[in-house]
Amino acid sequence: PASLTVIGAPNIAVNPAALNFGTVFVGATPTQTMTVSNPGTDALVISGITSDHAFVTVLPPTSFTLAPLAAQNVTVRFSPTSPATVNATLAILSNDPDSPSTPVAVAGVSVPAPSFSVTPGSISEALLTNTASSRNLRVSNSGGSNYIFTAEAQVITPRGTVVVQGDADNVDLPKDARAVVLGHLLRGGS
Repeated sequence: PASLTVIGAPNIAVNPAALNFGTVFVGATPTQTMTVSNPGTDALVISGITSDHAFVTVLPPTSFTLAPLAAQNVTVRFSPTSPATVNATLAILSNDPDSPSTPVAVAGVSVPAPSFSVTPGSISEALLTNTASSRNLRVSNSGGSNYIFTAEAQVITPRGTVVVQGDADNVDLPKDARAVVLGHLLRGGS
């Protein structure tokens, strides 16, 4: 009699095959998730996931076993501590006979954050009916990237209105630049 022995084999699949964090500020710690799966017919043993760049790390677990047709989400963190363009590679080590080390490309750019200040820190004005007052508000950016902000006037009491002259929405303030936002405080009614 003849006999046939069929031996299963693990198979690794990774989705997505590459991660791109885009541009982030130095000190940020964004994460992305990739899925490691086993479309094979035997247990897939992931013995480790390593990175070739200090700014790119993998959160635990970095070793696990997947039954056939099972999957595991893996979280990857990009945590730059200085400005850089990063092109890193993760290596997923496994018992897949065809791919014992599966590479995953990871890209990201880190830029210095803006550093802004506002002078004065607050403005308070009591007005009589049908009077107006103007005050300067200086916004400065001494950081390494542009500072984009939205200026909005707020009414603190239920009476009166505040009108901001000019378009103060979505102001782009380049690094080392200053902006002066001029507003009029008006009080109406009796």
